Amino acid sequence: MVRGSVITFIFQVVSLAVGVVSRSLLARMLHGYGLGLFTIFVFIPTLLHAASNLGLNYSIVNFIGRKRYDAAAMSGLALGGAFMISIITIAVSAVIYGIVRYTYMGRDLVELPNAAIILAVIIYIPYMLWFCNLFVHLGRNRIVAYNIVWTIQPVVAFIGYFLTWFLLSKSSDIVTKSACVYLSYSAGVVASLIAGMIILAREGLLRWTYPKGALREGIIFGIQTHIGSFVGFLGLKMSIPFINSFMDTASVGLYSIPLTIGEAFKRIFSSISTALLPIASSVGEEKGNTLINVVMRNTIFICAVTLAVFAVVCRPVIVFLFGEEFSSATEPTLVILLWAFFATLGKVFQSDSVGRGKPLWITYTTILTFVVLFVCSWVMVPRSGLMGAAWASTFSAGAGYLLWITLYITKADGFSLMNSTFIKSKDFGKIFNKLFRIRKTPIHPPDV
Repeated sequence: MVRGSVITFIFQVVSLAVGVVSRSLLARMLHGYGLGLFTIFVFIPTLLHAASNLGLNYSIVNFIGRKRYDAAAMSGLALGGAFMISIITIAVSAVIYGIVRYTYMGRDLVELPNAAIILAVIIYIPYMLWFCNLFVHLGRNRIVAYNIVWTIQPVVAFIGYFLTWFLLSKSSDIVTKSACVYLSYSAGVVASLIAGMIILAREGLLRWTYPKGALREGIIFGIQTHIGSFVGFLGLKMSIPFINSFMDTASVGLYSIPLTIGEAFKRIFSSISTALLPIASSVGEEKGNTLINVVMRNTIFICAVTLAVFAVVCRPVIVFLFGEEFSSATEPTLVILLWAFFATLGKVFQSDSVGRGKPLWITYTTILTFVVLFVCSWVMVPRSGLMGAAWASTFSAGAGYLLWITLYITKADGFSLMNSTFIKSKDFGKIFNKLFRIRKTPIHPPDV
């Protein structure tokens, strides 16, 4: 597992570096209002995906890990099954779009070209296929392939951002720039999907068809995680429509800086849980309990130290990367760092619970998370603006973490709060040995 975590961590650092440079370029090119438009652009397909994937990604990993279906069958489910779901979703979203455009978010969406909004919906199809395809690689424990496919998207998108800046640097049309930047983002998604399909094709695993009943089984299993995953997505993104409604699009652009930083840290820290998921799907409950204790205490230590260091240099880093215009994003960013901490720990519990065949635990925790998030956002955003949005996300993630702890203490034999919270000196030695003796050391849960 350590090897997989290290590989994922390296790729996530590369992806993070590209993402930060991209966001820096976008902030200086689009300024607050344009960055807000782009954030809304990206919010549309990601929201559609989060609402409609029905937990297929987790089903794919679980079925491959437990040998319910082979990788070729799951490749067909990730492409053919996901495509069918995406077509149905677009039909439904077309109706919702006609309502939303001129009501809830209509004040600002009406300024966007219809073609751009339609594209934002259509690009959801390759986004859906790309995301499900990722988990075929993860289910096969092909960590390198998983990370290559993941990293291509921000790299290709950055190339498009740079070309937009170079070609339209003298233009003052922020809407056009925002639309071109979104096209670059979409090109990155398509390129990543193609790369993932090529990898599967080279191994003879590329399929568009799947066994009879596989989609039904995938939905039945995945729907148990779906509510949790969807609410997890909303944990940070729900603030976008609230801020756009109660404030303005420029504020959305400003808040996108804390969003970017918080999500970047969560993605890096989640490299541990990413490596945990396929292993947790294939080991017994006794080893799983041991594994979660070790993973949790190391994750807590790494997150706490890293976030504390970044908090000290947060403001100068924001000013250096994004410009003085976005310096007021410092305070919300500091609060979002707490969200990243709790959300990362929740992600570890989430991956472990799916691997143990207990996806309903995700639903229990995230129902609580959603209630706390919605109530806090509704109350705090109109009163406290961006700080209210940041605290609402943090309170909800903290509430979810407390419920996870309660579930594991009462339901998971062998789980220890003390043993999973405080790092042990022997952990450093084991990590060192695994890092430098990867070929000689089998991947298995270390002893507690």
